[in-house]
Amino acid sequence: MTHLVHHRHRPTALAAALVLVGTLLLGLTACTTTTGAQRPGVVVTTDILGDITREIVGDQAEVTVLMGPGADPHSFGVSAPQAAKIEQADLIVHNGLGLEENVLRHVEAAREAGVDALAVGEGVDPLTYASDDMAGRPDPHFWTDPLRVRTAVRLITDRLIEHVDGVDAAVVR
Repeated sequence: MTHLVHHRHRPTALAAALVLVGTLLLGLTACTTTTGAQRPGVVVTTDILGDITREIVGDQAEVTVLMGPGADPHSFGVSAPQAAKIEQADLIVHNGLGLEENVLRHVEAAREAGVDALAVGEGVDPLTYASDDMAGRPDPHFWTDPLRVRTAVRLITDRLIEHVDGVDAAVVR
């Protein structure tokens, strides 16, 4: 008789253990998913602006840089996963001034869909080219001037604080 009672409780104990393990795993998955979904996303076109943006935002947002070191911004093409990231971003930080020619249409499409975008080069009072073929046109390579980079930092910081929900202004400042 003791043997029969023991078998009756074994399936119940096993079922309870499986339910407990399943509940724990589900809880862990839910925590991971919720945290990832609530973290804002910032897409940055170039690695230099990516470095600056990462330093500013810290762990307040996920920063995705489209062009890695050594990529040519004049000929860079956006992949399908990158285009999706652009469309889903809370903010797009790009150089502007004609630097990322092949990325601009994606930035413009996202902007038209309601994604905020910051053309940093346009706000740093860029130098102008002096050569004959480009004379008078703004030079998009503003990162060679520390004062213009300081202005860029302020522009990115302000835009993050003002337009990206979930970013703690005190932490970013």
